[in-house]
Amino acid sequence: MTPRSKNDDPRAMQPRGAILVLVLVTLILFSTLVLQVSQRAVHVVEDHTFLVQALQAELQAEAALAKALEMLGQSNAASSSDGGRPESWTWQEDGIRIIVMPANAKLNLNALHPPSLPPQGMQRLHAALPRILQDEALEAEVQDILLWLGLGYDPNKPGSERRADRPYAEVQPNYRPRKGAMQRPEELLLVRGFAGLDPDWVRERFTVWGRDGRVNLNFAASDVLLALAPELEAYWPAIDRYRTEQGFRSTDELMMQIRLPMDLYQRVLPHIALESDIFEISVEVRLPAWYEMHRVIVEHSAILAETPPRILAKDILESRPLDIIPRRGVQTGAM
Repeated sequence: MTPRSKNDDPRAMQPRGAILVLVLVTLILFSTLVLQVSQRAVHVVEDHTFLVQALQAELQAEAALAKALEMLGQSNAASSSDGGRPESWTWQEDGIRIIVMPANAKLNLNALHPPSLPPQGMQRLHAALPRILQDEALEAEVQDILLWLGLGYDPNKPGSERRADRPYAEVQPNYRPRKGAMQRPEELLLVRGFAGLDPDWVRERFTVWGRDGRVNLNFAASDVLLALAPELEAYWPAIDRYRTEQGFRSTDELMMQIRLPMDLYQRVLPHIALESDIFEISVEVRLPAWYEMHRVIVEHSAILAETPPRILAKDILESRPLDIIPRRGVQTGAM
C-alpha cells in the first residue's frame, strides 16, 4: 500500500480552504469599499459642478435678458409694422438663445372674460378655443374657463363665492378657482377638465398678458390664427409664405398681396393685429452640466419708444442638471 502524503490529508486541507475563503471575502469587501468611495467622489464632483454651473447659468440668463431688452429697444420691436419677420427676433451664441415674441402671437385667455371685448370678439374667442383643443381629447368646455375667470361671481351677493367654488370642492389637493384674471398661462392646467394638457403646449398657444383678444398676423402659429379666423384657411399657404419672406406691414396687404375678398377681409380685420406693446422674451442657457429656461414679460410701447421696457413678470420655466459623467451607457448632455 502506498503511504498517503500530508497533502492528501483532509484535516490538513481544511485550514487552507478557510484561509482562501477569508481572502476572497476580504477582497470583495475591499472592492465594495473602493467602489463606494469612488462613487461618492464622483457625486462630490458632480454636486460641485452643478452648483457652479447653476450659478453661472443664472448670471448668463441675467446678461441675456439685458441683451434682449437692448434688442427690443434698438429694433423698435414694439411695432411689427416694420415687417419684423420671425427670424429677426432670435439671437443665439455660445449656448445662449434669446427669442423675442409679441405676446399677442398667442391667444389671450384673460380676454375671454367680459367686459374685455365687444360681443363679436367674445364670440370669436369662444369658438376659437374648441378648435385649438379639438385634438387634445379633453372633457372640458370653455364655460369652465369662464367660471375660473369669475363669470357669475359677485362678492357682494351672498352665496356667490360658494357657488363658484363648488366644482372644486372634491379636488385634491384642495384649491379654489381664482375668480379673476389668470396670472400665468399654466394656470389653465388648474381649471377643471384641463389638467391633462401638456404645459409646453399651453405655453406655445396661450398668454394671459394684455386684454386684447386679437392675434398677431406676423407671428401667431397657424393653429392659433386659423382657430380665431378660420376664413383664412384657404389662403393660409400664401399668407404664411408672404409673412415669412416679407412680413406684413399693413393689414391691407391681405387684399393687395394675398387677394383676400373685401367682405372676408372686413370679417377678420377686428381679430388680427400687427403691433404689440407687450412682449415675451424666452432666454435659454445651456452649459455642459446645467440647463435653464427663463420667461420674461415686458411692456414696451411704440409711442413711448424712448422709455425703457418695463418688466411685468419673470419665471424660471426649467432649471435642471445635465449628465456630465457617462454612466452605464448614458451619454453626457450635449449642446
